[in-house]
Amino acid sequence: MRGNHFVNIIQNLQIIENAFNELKNKSNPTTFDFNDLSSKLKRIPGLGLSTYSKILYFFSINFNDNPCLIMDQRIIDIFKSCFYSDYLSLRQMHTTKK
Repeated sequence: MRGNHFVNIIQNLQIIENAFNELKNKSNPTTFDFNDLSSKLKRIPGLGLSTYSKILYFFSINFNDNPCLIMDQRIIDIFKSCFYSDYLSLRQMHTTKK
């Protein structure tokens, strides 16, 4: 929540709420639904994967019957470092739109 991110998020709270309500009403969200949510939320400056992964986790939302995990910057940095070869496919992940 650096800079004006908090203000940006508050100003777009209705969009965020609508996106999560849409998702919550689906019986079995899939990867397509996650990608749709991501594309809606990435338009909001300062609201990235690190933030909305926490919301998904604490609301116990599953995609493809898999529970969501919190993807904070530290975890994403590990993926990007390519230190662990098992995570090479995740090296392009980032938390906010750059």
